[in-house]
Amino acid sequence: MPDPTSIKAPRIYLYRVVLWVLLATLLIASHGCTFFTPRPKNMLRTVLHTAPRADSVQAATFSRTMDRITGTRATGSNRVQLLTNGGETFPAMLAAIDNAEKCISLDMYKIRMDRVGTLFYQALIRAARRGVWVRFIYDAYGSRSVTYSDFAELIDAGGEVCVFNPVLWLTFLRVNNRNHHKILVVDGRVAFLGGLNLAEEYDGDGQNGWRDTAIMIEGPAARDAEMVFTESWLQGGLGFIGKDLPVVGINHLKRAIDSPLVRLLALEGESCLPYQYPATGATAQVRIVSSDPHSMSSTIVDQYLLAINSARISIDISCAYFVPPLVLRRALVNAAKRGVRVRLILPGITDVPLVRAVSVGYYGRLLKHGVEIYEWD
Repeated sequence: MPDPTSIKAPRIYLYRVVLWVLLATLLIASHGCTFFTPRPKNMLRTVLHTAPRADSVQAATFSRTMDRITGTRATGSNRVQLLTNGGETFPAMLAAIDNAEKCISLDMYKIRMDRVGTLFYQALIRAARRGVWVRFIYDAYGSRSVTYSDFAELIDAGGEVCVFNPVLWLTFLRVNNRNHHKILVVDGRVAFLGGLNLAEEYDGDGQNGWRDTAIMIEGPAARDAEMVFTESWLQGGLGFIGKDLPVVGINHLKRAIDSPLVRLLALEGESCLPYQYPATGATAQVRIVSSDPHSMSSTIVDQYLLAINSARISIDISCAYFVPPLVLRRALVNAAKRGVRVRLILPGITDVPLVRAVSVGYYGRLLKHGVEIYEWD
């Protein structure tokens, strides 16, 4: 007669494996958007101790190097306004939507049908009913409290809605490929960029409600923000073409095949790009740099590295989820070592406790080399 322990042991081992898989899946699914996706280029830079740099941020070489490593160009004649917290940001966004004449492009990681989300939803419906071309894309995971049917009234009014990367069993391997954008572009002339989602917790002053920041841009840079939106729209809203494959590592091959078809069949459709921009008093230089989870390298990380490595006086960073890759942490330490004042404002209270636990684990080495760390409590 077989020994019962010889039967139970494999089951216990199997349960442990299943438990670890479930925990790993939960970690990725619930907090993955707060981490930098590992990139081969970042790993090579970490091993080889290489990173982009220029003489200084004031030097002409800095801008040229930024052009090269990000594949973008800065535009002039922009007007930029800093918006602090939801108390300043949401009224400005709603006013822009209500004054829209031609088109509205809204790309949002999270929307909830609470007081704030409903205000924006009703504003979009009003715009669509008066003939404005309204397009809205939201992330399936970030906006998991809503369903596509919740936007039926907007669709009936003539608006277009699509869901980015629905979480299905078929797409499990790309579950962490999230669209974390918060972009609103109105008439191709004014753009809002920042960290605020459309939910009540973002509507506050940093004591009641979360502390967050956005900017409003009027001018040519709004066109660049519109182009970022169009790329997300193509990936999220046009059937099989443009969307990610559920198989990791072959998305670049698919994009190479898709691109000629998209151009040939004009699948991108029209973009909301104006013929002229405001010029009076608009002098700001603005560069729009985007990133996605599918690239072999992150242009955002490249941009940070160039700026940090080229700093001569100070580096100030405010960050909600501080889990930078080693190559970025090393750059901050090296900046502090060469005499640059490095200051970080990080959350003392967070909605993702796991991220805070990881962040605090980085404090020791940073503080040891002179990086100043402050917590918003």
